[in-house]
Parts: sequence; C-alpha cells; structure tokens
Amino acid sequence: MTTSWQDSLPERKVRSVQLATALYSLSRFYAEAPNREVLARFADPAMAQTWPLRDPASLAAIAEIADGHESVYALNAEFAALIGPSGSLRLTESEFTGEDPLQLVQVLAQHYREAGYASQKTQSYPRDHVAVELGFLAHLIVTTGDDERVRRFLREHLDRYVVELLDELEAHARTATYRGVVHLTRAALARVKELTGDYE
Repeated sequence: MTTSWQDSLPERKVRSVQLATALYSLSRFYAEAPNREVLARFADPAMAQTWPLRDPASLAAIAEIADGHESVYALNAEFAALIGPSGSLRLTESEFTGEDPLQLVQVLAQHYREAGYASQKTQSYPRDHVAVELGFLAHLIVTTGDDERVRRFLREHLDRYVVELLDELEAHARTATYRGVVHLTRAALARVKELTGDYE
C-alpha cells in the first residue's frame, strides 16, 4: 500500500530528509542535557513553523515545550535524574531485552559500519543506546531509500524496546520539554512506518 506522495520521488526525498532531521534532533535529547541554544530554539513559538514534521501530534508537542518556559537548570536536573549516567531509566536495547550486550553491540556495530554510519557525539555510548539507534535510523532513511532495511532495523531493534522506554520516560518526566520529546519521538517513529509502508 502506498500513498500519493510515495509515488513521487521528489516528495519522498523531502519527507525522508524531514524525518531524518527530526530523528537526529530528537536523538540529542537522549544523549545530553539541552543547552541554552537548544532550549531557546525549542522554546521559541516560531519553532512550530520550522519543525520538519507537520502532523498535529508533533505541532502539539512543540507547543507544549514552548509553553513550558523551562530553565536549563531544570532540564539538566531532569536529564541527570532520568537519562544521564546515573539516571533511573534504561536507555539501551540490551537492558530491556536481557540480551547479551556484548553480542548485541557487535551486531549493531557491524550494521553501522556497513551503512557508513559514524555516530556524532555518541562515540562513547553503547552501540545499543537509544540515541545511537535513533541516529542510525535517520541515517538509513536519508541515505539508503531501502524501505525493507528500515523496517528490518525497526523490527529487530527499536521496536523491541522503544515503546516501553518512552512510556517510562513519560511517566517519570516532570518537565514539559521531556514530555514533549516523548510525543515528538512517537510521532517521528509513526511517520517512519508510514514512509516505509509498515502499517502493522
């Protein structure tokens, strides 16, 4: 099943770039606390006009972040409590699945090498960390155009744990920013499945 825009290569390329941009941007929130520049950009009401995904859920999440008017201090504290090295949440695939992390990381590292993916600012993170996997998903979408490869990566990796991870983050987040990040991530992943024709 395809939609009219999937039949148009230029339109598909635009949507691929939009999705990759959104996923790369979101992956940063899982890797480091937002700095003042990032916070100012997301808190700017004009952000609703520049966010690459235009669906209602994404626009509502952007508005939620903008309306929060939260400080860098508050977001640093949230990041440290939930996501950072001493945070309470599980951020890696192996933590959720119970799979041998060494073997899983080796498999993922091979996937990344074969696709020419060099993770930015997450070199020290485990290869199965959600920030690394979201970045790789963005890379696959924008560089390969291979729907089956994208669907397979989702099924074999992100789909195994990301729903639960986002549920946990939403349940524990106290800032509008991180609640908004949860909603934006869900929306971006839903758009990936639409792009690749995965309606399961």
